[in-house]
Amino acid sequence: MKKISAVFKPYVQAALQIDVLDGSLNLNEEGTACMILLKKRTNMKAFQERFEATELPTLLGKGYYRFQTLQDSYFDTELAESTKSFSHRQLVLLSIGLLSALLILFIACFNYVNLSFSRLLKQVNMLHVETLMGASHSYICRQLFVDTFLTVFIAFVLSVLVMGDVLSLFNYSFDAHLTFSFILSWKVFPLILLFVLVLAVVPAVYMAKKMNRISISGYRQFFQGRKKKRLVAILVGLQLIISIGLMTTFMMIRSQLSTIENQGEQYKGVIVLGNEHSVLTLPLYNDIKKIPGIQMAVLSKNCMTNPLNIAVPVKQNGQEIMVMKVLLTECPELLDLFNVNFLHPEQFADLLPKTAHPVVVNETFVRLFVSSGEDPVGQTLSKYNQDNMGDGTIIGVFKDFRLNSLNMEITPMQVALQELPVNQSTFISCRLNEGRRSETMKALRQLWEKHYPGHSFIYVDTYQQYLSDNINMVKFSRLLLAYAIISLFLTLFGVFGITWYAVEQRKREIAIRKVHGASSLQILLLLNRPFFLYILLAYVIAVPIVFVLMRHWREQFVYPAIWGIDVFVIPIIILIFVTFVTVIFNGYHTALSNPSETIKTE
Repeated sequence: MKKISAVFKPYVQAALQIDVLDGSLNLNEEGTACMILLKKRTNMKAFQERFEATELPTLLGKGYYRFQTLQDSYFDTELAESTKSFSHRQLVLLSIGLLSALLILFIACFNYVNLSFSRLLKQVNMLHVETLMGASHSYICRQLFVDTFLTVFIAFVLSVLVMGDVLSLFNYSFDAHLTFSFILSWKVFPLILLFVLVLAVVPAVYMAKKMNRISISGYRQFFQGRKKKRLVAILVGLQLIISIGLMTTFMMIRSQLSTIENQGEQYKGVIVLGNEHSVLTLPLYNDIKKIPGIQMAVLSKNCMTNPLNIAVPVKQNGQEIMVMKVLLTECPELLDLFNVNFLHPEQFADLLPKTAHPVVVNETFVRLFVSSGEDPVGQTLSKYNQDNMGDGTIIGVFKDFRLNSLNMEITPMQVALQELPVNQSTFISCRLNEGRRSETMKALRQLWEKHYPGHSFIYVDTYQQYLSDNINMVKFSRLLLAYAIISLFLTLFGVFGITWYAVEQRKREIAIRKVHGASSLQILLLLNRPFFLYILLAYVIAVPIVFVLMRHWREQFVYPAIWGIDVFVIPIIILIFVTFVTVIFNGYHTALSNPSETIKTE
């Protein structure tokens, strides 16, 4: 019997994420991690060299351990698979996320520059009239500064209000730990203010100096001439490159996520009731089988997603390495429940009733322990087991399926098949009808409370647990999708502003073209043509860059996804469609307007 001696306050940003801290007195327990608190000013490198020279005994044998600082372990993806209590992040994913955020910022800045130029063009006449009426250069500078600063400041205040509303949603969706106090702290807030001041001061000072040197005709030449067109083309092109890059990156990561989901398909609809300390009764098992939403229920000794692992030696390329092997003892029905596929199912079905102690193994077991070209079916398990763990005759080989994330190789498995006595069963594995999941889970909870009053309803959703092993990929896919959508909308707003400006400047040209017989469709195609050229050029630049960078990221997976043609085609189709709709929305009224009225007013 253990008593609660203290209650600690959890911190979301803490490295150690635990619910219960149990002080064990069993110092001889094997297979546990050891944390060492060093004295101040300890030479880390010298301590590590001395520590490694001791060759301390470990679960995998002498010398099979790693020495890491807590900071280094934070970015260790392999350690993240085995040590779930510590917070971990993938450095590559964090870098991609940071780069994506910066690219979004660049798109916003490009839009700001474009819209500022377009807005100032409308103010040229007014500013020159003020100058002719005696307004000083400093007065014009102050007017431009106040106008620009108020625009940026109001946008900043609104963004802070929006941030306060969406911050909790952001933290929940992406497993982030941002707080409003951190954003307003001295580490972050001064940088935000500096950025706001730069956006306010630089355009105002530049335009004030420009105004003081050139005439109104010079202004119009600057805003309507080739320099302005080149500047617009560069800014639009950069926006499109970033948008295509982010959307293509998202498609690549989504492809890897689809591979993860497809490999976990056999876990969908499977839940496991109980834990290693429970002994489930036959009445509960019989009642569960009667629930309409239960397709299949099996008593089991282990949880398939958390099996027993042992370290065994394997010779590869003339060297002996240690690998983990999964050991299971289960009834044959459990393999059916998890839709385990055999290479030769007829042979397995024929040998199962004829063999006293049947054993099945996976493809990885055959690859690591069985000689090339040899058929293990019909052979005794002891022939391939150097660890003397398990006995019996191999009657089948099943296809590999994943128990962990795609960052790790599939481990060899051996499953001893036997009917389990009820008193040895600690789990009930059930396959649910997904269409009736809600009512089935409610019925299971009621049965549990009926048979075990006062005990918590304990179950594991195997598919969700499988996804949790790849949770970094799932959350990063959401984050990049959000970035891709934001970049698309920012690009849309940028294109909207630029096309509005272009249509305003070309009203007279459009009217003359209509007088000479141009149709509305021809006018709209004329407006769309430069943007289509920008998109094609941006696509040619963005895709090779993204491909090279993401190919390096894909190499971290033991089983990487294959990128199809859709990964590269869908982004450009989406961008062309959005641009086409935006340009039509802006130019439709002008294309249908009366050209004579336009020529009179222009």
